[in-house]
Amino acid sequence: MDNSYIAGFIDGEGWIGIAKSNGMMAGGKPRYFPECRITNTALDILEELKEKYGKGAHLREMKKNVGRRKIYQLKFYGSALINLLKDIRKYLRVKGAQADIVLATIETMTSGRRKLTKEILEERERLYVCCRKLNTFEYVPTEANLPILEARG
Repeated sequence: MDNSYIAGFIDGEGWIGIAKSNGMMAGGKPRYFPECRITNTALDILEELKEKYGKGAHLREMKKNVGRRKIYQLKFYGSALINLLKDIRKYLRVKGAQADIVLATIETMTSGRRKLTKEILEERERLYVCCRKLNTFEYVPTEANLPILEARG
């Protein structure tokens, strides 16, 4: 399975974005989770992707509606997400800006128990809002709104 195929599959069947938790971290700070999800009935393709990206790629069966085929969801996070997006970024046609924002969000992630600064939290929220806007049905890319990441200071 080559990277251009994977990118096309994700462009058509996937979601690249940032989930924000309702629960708060200590100190009342929100939590952000960069991820990519693919929901599909093609279990063989999802299993192959899970095998390729390993740890940080989780496959589960979704609830099935009566009379429908089984649906599965493959979710990438952590190192699997980073590797996936680096592999496919240049081939993404629909979700390229979302991939850029997710990778930028990952760059703000800290390891260990370092204190999160106000600036990091504000940047994560800004990236979350940008990615959420890109993932709405109403969003139509134009020359004016495509280079969202260039607005960073």
